[in-house]
Amino acid sequence: MKVKSLIARLLLAGTVLTAIPSCVNVSELQSELADIKTRLTNLGAENPWEPGNYYAWGELEPKKDYSWATYKWCDGTKDHMPTDSDWRELVNNCTVTWTGNYNGTGIAGSIFTGKKSGYTGVSIFIPAAGMRVDTATLDPGTYCFYWTSVLDIDREPSNACYFMSDESNTDINSYIRPEGRSVRAVCP
Repeated sequence: MKVKSLIARLLLAGTVLTAIPSCVNVSELQSELADIKTRLTNLGAENPWEPGNYYAWGELEPKKDYSWATYKWCDGTKDHMPTDSDWRELVNNCTVTWTGNYNGTGIAGSIFTGKKSGYTGVSIFIPAAGMRVDTATLDPGTYCFYWTSVLDIDREPSNACYFMSDESNTDINSYIRPEGRSVRAVCP
C-alpha cells in the first residue's frame, strides 16, 4: 500500500497522525481538489491545526512588528514594487531611448524622458542588468528585466509579470518567479 494512500485514508477517517510527512498530494486527500501538492502544516506550525507564523509579502522570516517601519522592502517611505500598470504609465508618458553608454559609464539601458507638462526633460535611467537564472547572469547590457508585483493568474499562476526593455522594444511579459530580476521601486 502506498504511504500517501494510507495517510489519506487515515486522515479521512479522522485518525490523528503523530508523524506527519512534509508533503502530500492533496488530490489523494480530497478528490474534488486539483492535483496539487501542499504542506500539511502552515509554515512555522508543527501540527495541522496550528496557525504557524505570519510573513510579510516577499519576506521569509517571522517578526513581531508588521508595519511599514519594519517591512524589509521599504526604506520608510512606503516605496513599493510597481504594478504592470505603473510600468505602462511610465512608457506611455515618456520617450524611451536606448543607450549603450549612459553618461560615459559604459552601462547600457533605457532612458525614460518625461513628455507630460511639468516633467518635460526630466529623465530616469533603467540599467540593462539582464537577469539571474540558477547561478548565471544572463543578458547583462542587452535587456532591462524588472519585476512587477503582479502574478499572471489568468495565463500561468506560477509566473509573475515583468517589464522588459531592449534596444528596440518595451513590453510587459510574464515568466517563472524564481528567476532573479531587478526591481525599481515606486514612490508614493
